[in-house]
Amino acid sequence: MKEPIFLTIEEILKTHQRSIELYGSSGGVRDFESLLSTINTPSSTFE
Repeated sequence: MKEPIFLTIEEILKTHQRSIELYGSSGGVRDFESLLSTINTPSSTFE
């Protein structure tokens, strides 16, 4: 089984920005610490 590839915060923020450009919405991240926690959870629990 191959190791999973986890997205970095930079990749996620770029994807978010691109979505805003394509579909519209307000920019920014409401709770950056919560976002970081959500991003890091899968990689910290993967064995």
